[in-house]
Amino acid sequence: MGDAARATIAQYGLGGLYKGVASPLIGMGIFNAVQFAVFANIKGTLTDNGKNSTLNRIAASAGLTGIFVAFVEGPQDLFKCQMQMQMSAPEAKAGEAIVGKRYNGTLDCAQTILRDRGLAGPFQGIGATIARNIVGVTAYFYFYEYARLVMAGEKPVTSLGFLETMLAGGIGGVGYWVLCYPLDIVKTAVQCDSIYPEQRKYKGAIDAFSKLYAEGGVKRFSAGLSPALMRSFPANAVGFAIYESVKSSCEKAGLS
Repeated sequence: MGDAARATIAQYGLGGLYKGVASPLIGMGIFNAVQFAVFANIKGTLTDNGKNSTLNRIAASAGLTGIFVAFVEGPQDLFKCQMQMQMSAPEAKAGEAIVGKRYNGTLDCAQTILRDRGLAGPFQGIGATIARNIVGVTAYFYFYEYARLVMAGEKPVTSLGFLETMLAGGIGGVGYWVLCYPLDIVKTAVQCDSIYPEQRKYKGAIDAFSKLYAEGGVKRFSAGLSPALMRSFPANAVGFAIYESVKSSCEKAGLS
């Protein structure tokens, strides 16, 4: 991780660490709003508005949520991956295929994909994204709710304080990445591939899995896990704590 950071900064400066940041910066607010709203509604339906709120029903709600939000998250991840990949792509020369296609920014990337690949373009790797999300989002909400139940004991989970909710949120975030990371590696490989089918290295997610395994065996599917975990705990700790705090305030104010 440290070597990757030093190499990136040496070649591209500090700005290199933020390559492709526009896509998640714009999209994460929308994504999280959709994810929490969808989860709350599905959970309310499957648990009869909390009257039968078992961990299994919460897990089922989270899995269904993962499928739905994949269609929001997929394009966002694709644009980010394409922007990051062009840092190491060779410049395209006159008369060559567009292997080294350079985008002027995230918006240009999105416009190019839509223009050249149509409405299906932004959903490159959607199957792998759905698979990743079913596992990851299920773990995300399951471990969060489980941690809250353990800490609350005989008390209702709503009695937990801000710091306790942060801890539960961090645990949920770590659970997400630990369980879905191998699938995320496959998803990322497919989304980092060329947007043009004739130039792609992988025929699809299964082919990507086979070729990645051939490259480095089981260890190939844990590359980069450390920085993902380092980011995940604080980000999700704060995210869940703020979500629960705002939710509580809205309920007290009589807002649904």
